[in-house]
Amino acid sequence: MGHAGAIVMGEAGTAKSKIEAFKAAGVKVAEKPSDIAKLLEKQF
Repeated sequence: MGHAGAIVMGEAGTAKSKIEAFKAAGVKVAEKPSDIAKLLEKQF
């Protein structure tokens, strides 16, 4: 998530909270790196 994505304050900014926010916004999130190709394949 880069430098700016590394900021954590309490529960805000954790990987879990970011993943939940992406999913709530309708963004597909890979559970593991090997799933990325499968997600991309479904998009195009």
